[in-house]
Amino acid sequence: MLQLDRLEVSGRINRLMYSRKVLLLLAVCGSLITAVVAVWIYRIESRALSQQFYEQVEDRALSLARELDAGVEALYTLGEVIRFVDSLPALVFDDVAEATLVRNPGLLAFEWLPRVGAGQLQAYEAQQQRYHAGFKVQHFAPDGEGVILAPRDLPEYFPVTYVTPLNGNESALGADFLSEGERRNALLQAWHSGEFSLSSPLKLLQMESGARGALLVLPVYFGRPTSQAERQQALKGFVVAAVDMRRVVSRIVANNTIDASYYMRIEDVTAGTKPVPLYVRGARANHLEQYVELATFGGRTLRVTMAPNAVQYWLNSVYFPMVVAFAGGLMVLLVCGYLYLLQRRGMVIGEHVRRQTQALREANFRLETLSVTDPLTGLSNRRAFDDYLDQEWQRAVRDKTPLSILLVDVDHFKKINDQYGHPAGDACLRELAQRLREHFKRPADRVVRFGGEEFAVVMPGTDPRAMTQADRFREVMEKTPIKLTESESIVVTISAGLATVVPDAGLTPRDLIKFADEAMYQAKRGGRNRIECYSGQDAHELA
Repeated sequence: MLQLDRLEVSGRINRLMYSRKVLLLLAVCGSLITAVVAVWIYRIESRALSQQFYEQVEDRALSLARELDAGVEALYTLGEVIRFVDSLPALVFDDVAEATLVRNPGLLAFEWLPRVGAGQLQAYEAQQQRYHAGFKVQHFAPDGEGVILAPRDLPEYFPVTYVTPLNGNESALGADFLSEGERRNALLQAWHSGEFSLSSPLKLLQMESGARGALLVLPVYFGRPTSQAERQQALKGFVVAAVDMRRVVSRIVANNTIDASYYMRIEDVTAGTKPVPLYVRGARANHLEQYVELATFGGRTLRVTMAPNAVQYWLNSVYFPMVVAFAGGLMVLLVCGYLYLLQRRGMVIGEHVRRQTQALREANFRLETLSVTDPLTGLSNRRAFDDYLDQEWQRAVRDKTPLSILLVDVDHFKKINDQYGHPAGDACLRELAQRLREHFKRPADRVVRFGGEEFAVVMPGTDPRAMTQADRFREVMEKTPIKLTESESIVVTISAGLATVVPDAGLTPRDLIKFADEAMYQAKRGGRNRIECYSGQDAHELA
């Protein structure tokens, strides 16, 4: 009877599986699965395309940074030439500037702006008129499109004396950079910092009306002043490079294949200022825009924003999902079966990979533990000591807190080995390690085997009481013999050096180790069984 019931149930199942309703249900389910898979793939493709495009934006930003860095290197080269020439001939300036412009097509021109005092103005203009008829120091017009004659009663001027190439840039000769706000700001920033500065986007005399560029400004001094006051007195003038961002971008495009339909914008987004575009190309697509901000460059922050062609981006993101959906519609049952088998296989492989990964993690953990643990004492070894000291050093620098190291050495350890044997010496080291662990038991204290019979204790956030704690440990060792056997024990004393510093920019963790080591050797020279504390250049005994 039971067998008949089973046969009947089996027959019903077979008939049900072949019924039209079930086939329709499977088709609907398969179509839904195909649609879900297509949507899922669409999202993955969209994320992948977005990430790929972001990497392109990042690559363009890095290329821009390299081009600007090349311009700065050229600026410094020209500045060094001027610094070492007492009287700079125009021919020398032109030769060096022209050679530099050939290597840096993104630069429009180089200019030399000497410092001219009010009392020197008339003689300066007369000297320049020998080379350029009608030369006068001029101020930039309020609209930035031209120049006007400069007032004669200003305390000092920084006029354009040399400009390379001269052809097409004649209007820049004599223009005083202190007369215009953005140029003046760039000069003052470079003057006060002693480093190059980048101006905010502005209208350049070398560019057509409406176009914007930027200026790289480098101060040139007599000698090498180190303070702001010295730089104020020693300023010789400024070397200025005019940057055409369109040329820079053309080099980026030449070096990196880029779709001409991409939207691209380079703008100055320095904090505290309104974003100002340096370069814009293409039509905006706000929902697809991605940007990368360059590190602060010459006191300014530049942002590169790009967006792909919206239609092409959409076609790229839906192409593969549409193929999947079309194939799924034609072969829904095959796709469903394949996805099921693929899922099963993926689960098996995933589980296998998970188990292997877990085993690998456990093995790596054991290996890592062994690599930073001393096998004799169970303490951390020198490698772990270096890592922990570097970590606590950075914390102490950040928090401005003291950091101490205690270096401990076993007195006459060789005699112990010679008299009692190496097993006894090992037992002494193990007992000493255990006592150090029990004595220095703050959570942040780290006891390590430094090497041989030397141990170290890293004590973050300590104060002068650390010396008292160290000396109490010395007394414990002196008064508590170490048992070698049931009937034999020995008294083991230690010599130790303590060093405490509040880390600053002039010190390194290696200096702290050196201080503690010097204090420890001072303790040995002082008769052993003592603690010395390093202070300044000498160690002094506190116990």
